[in-house]
Amino acid sequence: MSLAEKTAFLESGRAFPDRPDRVDKIETHFAWVFLSPRFAYKLKKPIRFGLIDFRRSEARHAYCELEVTLNRRLAEDTYLRVVPLVDTGGGLAVGDDAGGEPVDWLVEMRRLPDGATLADVGGRANLDADLARVARKLIAFYARATRAPWDGPGDLDALHRSAATTARDALATGGSKHGLPPDTVRRIAALQLEFIERNRALLERRSLDRRVVDAHGDLRAEHVFVTDVPQIIDCLEFTVALRWLDAAEEMAFLALDCERLGLDAAAGRLIASYRRLADDPVPDALLDFYRSRRALARAVLSARRVPDPESDADVWRTRARWYIEASERSIAAACRR
Repeated sequence: MSLAEKTAFLESGRAFPDRPDRVDKIETHFAWVFLSPRFAYKLKKPIRFGLIDFRRSEARHAYCELEVTLNRRLAEDTYLRVVPLVDTGGGLAVGDDAGGEPVDWLVEMRRLPDGATLADVGGRANLDADLARVARKLIAFYARATRAPWDGPGDLDALHRSAATTARDALATGGSKHGLPPDTVRRIAALQLEFIERNRALLERRSLDRRVVDAHGDLRAEHVFVTDVPQIIDCLEFTVALRWLDAAEEMAFLALDCERLGLDAAAGRLIASYRRLADDPVPDALLDFYRSRRALARAVLSARRVPDPESDADVWRTRARWYIEASERSIAAACRR
């Protein structure tokens, strides 16, 4: 069964329980998402990219199961189950009761309302109650999340490795023509390592206080749905190593994403809500350090999209520059405090 046949079937109303007249399709780097008015099916692309290898059906099945399990931690009303895409002999069908041979696997979700993400509503004047609900959900999640399997010095080792890896990736990602001037990257990396060394006691205490957890890993404004019960989708499922984060670092990243979208007020309110509700008086210098780390990582991801023939090179180059400038400003501020 060809990939074209699978996607054509999923674009048809016949694939969905509600039999819609129209199906919307969203393409990401790793998957397609097909949306009816009530449901969504996610089909992973059979590709390999870095740590991700979805080329075999068995791997796609395993990652679909992992995606549902992990995302139910913060989007329990959204992620329903994994269902097979089946060749019945007379065509394709969805579900365990369809009969025939599974040819692929889908994540089945409830469709969330359009225009309800933090990226959409973050500019509203009266957002405090919504942001507090989001913060409470995240804080409750962090309180029950698995703790990182290391002590204070182990956390410092992990931060050193992460800083070195991100800097190496940034230097290997096209240089200034992709939005990442090598001298700026080296300056940021040196200051990040300096901050780690100067703040060993603070960073070790964060780990010993059990603040470093198996987190969401990709906490962007577009992933936060400000519904009656907030739904926070699309966690980073393919490697736990990138999800081991200080809870305050995740909140700093979400605030950074709000700032990139021009939602500075929402960013400030999120941090204030987190500090108050989590009883975590995290220092400004540490938040700046965490912002710098996340911004440099996002700069690398943006720069990698510049040479992609299917992407808008200018958009991704501009975004990489925004992130690299934010990373440099943040680490400079952290080191001054």
